[in-house]
Amino acid sequence: METNPVQLHCLGVGPGWPCPDRNGSAYLYQAGGLRLLCDCAEGASRALKASGVGLEAIDRILLTHLHFDHVGGLFFYLQGCWVERRRDPLTIHLPAHGLPAVREMLRQGFILDELFPFELRWEPWEPGRTVDCEGVQVTPVPTTHLDGLKQRHPTAMPAGAVAYAFEFRAAGKRWIHSGDVGSPADLAPLLEEPADLLLCEVAHIEPPSLFRFLAGRPVRRLVMTHLPVGLWDERDRLLAEARARLPEIQVELATEGSRFEF
Repeated sequence: METNPVQLHCLGVGPGWPCPDRNGSAYLYQAGGLRLLCDCAEGASRALKASGVGLEAIDRILLTHLHFDHVGGLFFYLQGCWVERRRDPLTIHLPAHGLPAVREMLRQGFILDELFPFELRWEPWEPGRTVDCEGVQVTPVPTTHLDGLKQRHPTAMPAGAVAYAFEFRAAGKRWIHSGDVGSPADLAPLLEEPADLLLCEVAHIEPPSLFRFLAGRPVRRLVMTHLPVGLWDERDRLLAEARARLPEIQVELATEGSRFEF
């Protein structure tokens, strides 16, 4: 039985360091006509405009966590939806601990609920609880990305702070969006069954440990992204090493504006 392909458009593949040639994290998935923007960092609105998609076309925004290299463009995106008079409803999924602060930041920036000509819906993630996004099933799975900060600054960190990876199911496909992970082992529960694609951010893990972990796992295609500056400068070597270490997996590297179909 043939299924329609899922499309991935990498609008921003940069890490938490300001880069002259990369936007912050922003990934557009299209499945069955639904457009899901996964993270919305600086440059996301410009990249959407430049790609011809536009701000109106996004159906839902899915936030992995609240580091600014993943959410720094959200406020400008919403301001853009206001000034462009978006009409269709928009749902934003995000970690529950951050919802009051995000809404207050919008208010402090004078982006008031009363100004929007569309319905803006907020849906906090519940760990492990699958959300049906109009035919695309999304399950948020907690990672250990923030654990180091929690250990070093236990009283300063927001209560309940969490980062997520996502499992997607739609159109007969299953794919994984890692978000930032603290260890490749964070991906273990997500790779217990075959994945058509793993989009894996590698800013906070050592590539050799990732390759060791993925060897023998049921991953058909690996797309590496979110490379730190030094590793980005050696990306050709990294890609060659990954392909040599993981010959059973189709390995690719996300660059600014790159597109994948699976």
